[in-house]
Amino acid sequence: MKKKLIGIFVCTLLIGTAVLPVSGNVFMERTSKPTFTGDTLYVGGSGPNNYTSIQKAINDAEIWDTVFVYDDSSPYYENVVVNKSIQLIGEDKHTTVIDGKEMEEAVVHINVDGVTVQGFTIQNGSSQTSPNYGIEIISDNNIIEDNIIVDNCFGIQIGKIPHIYSYNNIIKNNIIKNNEHIGLSLAFAFNNVISGNFVSSNGDQGILLNYESSNNLITYNDVSHHGHSGIYINGNNNTIRLNNVINNSMGIWFLYSIKNQVLENNIYNNGKDAEINVAMSALIRHMWSHRWDGNYWGKPKILPAVIIGRLYVLRIPLFAFDWRPAQEPYDIGV
Repeated sequence: MKKKLIGIFVCTLLIGTAVLPVSGNVFMERTSKPTFTGDTLYVGGSGPNNYTSIQKAINDAEIWDTVFVYDDSSPYYENVVVNKSIQLIGEDKHTTVIDGKEMEEAVVHINVDGVTVQGFTIQNGSSQTSPNYGIEIISDNNIIEDNIIVDNCFGIQIGKIPHIYSYNNIIKNNIIKNNEHIGLSLAFAFNNVISGNFVSSNGDQGILLNYESSNNLITYNDVSHHGHSGIYINGNNNTIRLNNVINNSMGIWFLYSIKNQVLENNIYNNGKDAEINVAMSALIRHMWSHRWDGNYWGKPKILPAVIIGRLYVLRIPLFAFDWRPAQEPYDIGV
């Protein structure tokens, strides 16, 4: 007899019109919640018709089905391709493990819109010849929630070089740690919400927004202990609000980007808390278009907080300011 699936899993797609106000730009967070109403296919466990492979269950699933994976047969040594709009749900994120065996594919590759992945440890997306990802997303309107992403080359990749765009994904409440290079990387990625994640001890960057990635919201994350930078932005019109950015070599690093907002974060105990790098050809456009406001910098400040900038390559110093620094840290529970 199959184990009973406890609870109803609801997919929260990024469609709708809840407004999160941030001074300057208005960020639109999509919040309507269509429910997956299809069948449930079971992997592992003791049921007589349960699948032994996650991929086989996905292959047999229909759109809007749920593939529920028990931890009895964990770890699952697979490289999973999700090519249907389904929910892929693990029984327990600590004990339901998908292990990529350090093969040359992502552990979980999502190439269709409207997928939810929840409740797994996803590990060993790496190889000596082809560095790879724990989760790779080259589609839109997906939810990655309540997973542990660990021991990959890159933890999560949204969008892809060259010019594979990805929109309106939610990455929330995950533990992303101990990945070799980058915890969460965005390339050509727009209107994504990165919220409530614990991002720690990834080799280079914690969160990287690169290659035109714009209009993304980074909020309520704990970003710490990274060798290069906690948050690295090479994109425009992104909002970084209410995060802990602590104990990194560099807290927040901007390169050749404009009109980003850094609001009400705890930014301190980093080797350097923040830096802006600009090109001579676009000095004013890049350097002073960012908005810094209300951040806590490790101690109360009577005067504005100074953010050091520089002309990239020439290393000529420039300065920007948080004119209203917070006098005490924010209580940001992650």
